[in-house]
Amino acid sequence: MPKGVMWQQTDLFQAMGAGGNALMGIPPITSVTDAAAGVLSRPDGPVVMLACPLMHATALSNAYSTLMIGGTVVLLPGEKFDAPGLWETVDRTQTESLVIVGDAFARPLLAELDAQPDRWSLDSLKVIHSAGVMWSREVKVGLFAHLRSDAMMVDVFGSSEAAAMGSSVSTKDDVAETASFMVGALAQVISETGGFVVPGSGEVGLAAFGGPMPVGYYQDEKKSAETFRTIEGKRWSVPGDFATVEVDGSMKLLGRGSVCINTGGEKVFVEEVEEVLKLHDQVHDAVCVGIPHERFGETVCAQWLSEQQVQHRSTARRSSPMSKPNLLVTRRHVMSFSCPRSGERLQARSTTRHCEPRTPRTWALGVTPETSKHLDETAVS
Repeated sequence: MPKGVMWQQTDLFQAMGAGGNALMGIPPITSVTDAAAGVLSRPDGPVVMLACPLMHATALSNAYSTLMIGGTVVLLPGEKFDAPGLWETVDRTQTESLVIVGDAFARPLLAELDAQPDRWSLDSLKVIHSAGVMWSREVKVGLFAHLRSDAMMVDVFGSSEAAAMGSSVSTKDDVAETASFMVGALAQVISETGGFVVPGSGEVGLAAFGGPMPVGYYQDEKKSAETFRTIEGKRWSVPGDFATVEVDGSMKLLGRGSVCINTGGEKVFVEEVEEVLKLHDQVHDAVCVGIPHERFGETVCAQWLSEQQVQHRSTARRSSPMSKPNLLVTRRHVMSFSCPRSGERLQARSTTRHCEPRTPRTWALGVTPETSKHLDETAVS
């Protein structure tokens, strides 16, 4: 079950920008009177659409921060995500800023624009914000082709435990790399030795945030102690994300430790492998899990949804081993031990993936020896 985090109101207010907006040049407020005076002295606030539900911290925090500067929040009707309906609403409400959750929303949105490039104007849309899930560079590039020339994309690295560790800002001519974020002094990467990772060293550590943070998890002292740590006399939030620090000080996110696969003593970050698989022109979406292996402890198993399945909304579940071209694409980008050794095409139920975390692994444990044998022979050189 997800763990609820407990915030003090003052810390949560600070984490959401304290009534200011850096992109709009609006400073944080110091009092209710200050807030009212600011709203009255400025033109109407921005029109912000929340594509994700309000139960998601990404949507809720953006709703609060928009309302605090006198903006308008646009919500979508219906119980399911509707990509064409979203673009219709952007034009109808003249939305200026769109809030999504990574590729889970961006990919189907891009697919609609590619299929019907002249259907929507999108002239009002200036910024797309994302947080919570990886937003790949390739999808950003695709979206820019349909937006106004001065549009921006803001990708935020954060979580319920650490609201805003870092961010990347992309423009049409300068698109940020996948999972690469600029961070401030309040974000660090903790080394396994207990200190902080030296920029450019290549060392992998745990991302930590020292800014406003929750008091802890609701009724879970053990988990609270593991995540909210005191290091060198300062309290840090350490949600469990592995990362490295580049020479320029930017943080490269590798993946959540709880889903890291240990194969023969080597760490495989599933998000990294999934993103590489999705570079293949026949793969729409992919998910990787670790399955038991007699020799290596665990090996990487991949499930993927083909573009053809999405286009035809296939309802038949089909089983086939991953082909050599798929694996060759993978091997050009990750180490050989990270390559999937087994896999299956998945049933296409919708254009966005939403499954229980155990479902892929439950399936993977049932992969037949015949299916795995082909992948063992093609994955290892």
